[in-house]
Amino acid sequence: MLIRLNTIHHPTTIDEAIHLLTERNTRPLYGGVALHRESPTHVTAVVDLSKLKLDRYRVFDAGFSLGSMMTLEKARQTCLELAEKIPNAGFIAEILKLEAPINQRNTLTIGDVLVEQRPNSIFLTALTALDAQVDANGWPRFIHDWLTAPKQEVQQALIT
Repeated sequence: MLIRLNTIHHPTTIDEAIHLLTERNTRPLYGGVALHRESPTHVTAVVDLSKLKLDRYRVFDAGFSLGSMMTLEKARQTCLELAEKIPNAGFIAEILKLEAPINQRNTLTIGDVLVEQRPNSIFLTALTALDAQVDANGWPRFIHDWLTAPKQEVQQALIT
């Protein structure tokens, strides 16, 4: 439980959210699952990311990206739709199905999985195998760099 939580910020821009996350004892609120599972007692503020449109996907020449606020199930459905055009999308859809049961896929977000960094995550393993990138605080880094970053940096980053 977030026993010291007393502030919920509602930024309307990415820059505003990044700025808020520099405040001490402040964490991003993706789907809330990662924060709930960890139950940090020092967190006094969270940044609600729901108004930032991070629940969308983008297609590029070399692939696609999934927004950090997408639930795993929404990401899986999106990947199924993209599978004919993008070879790895079908693979990711299958991996997302194996990551968690449907009730958890409907609440757990991409951001939650990236913040938790669970060593038994099949999704993170697949992203590592594909040499995927994580966009955090406005700059991309490869997934293997993300997974070895300091925990505090990961927990306070705005993943887009």
